[in-house]
This record gives sequence, structure tokens and C-alpha cells, in this order.
Amino acid sequence: MHKKVRQRISYKTAELARRANTTGVPAYLKEHLVQRVPSRQTRSAASPLLFVPRLTTDFARRSFSYAAPVIWNSLPTEVMLCNILLSPNRLTDTTPAPQQPSVGIHGAL
Repeated sequence: MHKKVRQRISYKTAELARRANTTGVPAYLKEHLVQRVPSRQTRSAASPLLFVPRLTTDFARRSFSYAAPVIWNSLPTEVMLCNILLSPNRLTDTTPAPQQPSVGIHGAL
């Protein structure tokens, strides 16, 4: 697969995991995501990590219940805790530049 296609799949999977994790919608995906409960206090305990099930086949590793936690847990903590959704199509600044006053050759009119 092309690199861009894999990136897009990873982005969509992470976005679905974020949406299901924070809002519970879609509910059928939320039931496949389990919050990881740390057994002891560590620095990463504050991160909202997901439990990754142990699977033995490559086919099972393609499932959402496995792929979403793997991708989600690989994100930086700042991204996991961010509530703002940035679409990859909207990463460019779309706000118009402030208008500059018109200045003629001889200065301001």
C-alpha cells in the first residue's frame, strides 16, 4: 500500500477511537475499546491508554479492537488529551490576512 493510504487509514482509525472514547458514539465501536487500568502508579498512568488484546493471527490484528488501541497508544500524550479535531484537509490557515491600508506612490491619501 502507498504511504499516504496507510497514513489516512491510521488517521481515520485514531479519529474513530478518539470519538468513540470521548463521546461514546458510535456505540458499536465504543464496546471494542477498553481503558487500560495500570497496576501501579507510573508517569504514563495519567495518559488515557487503551488495552491492547493479545491476538495470535495476522487476520485478527486487522480488527478495530486491536488496531485502534495500537494506533491510539502510539500517539503523544498531548494529542490524546486534545479535544480539538483537526482535519488533515484543514491543516492550512484559512483565516484571511488583515487588510493593509492602501498607500499610493506619494504616501497616504
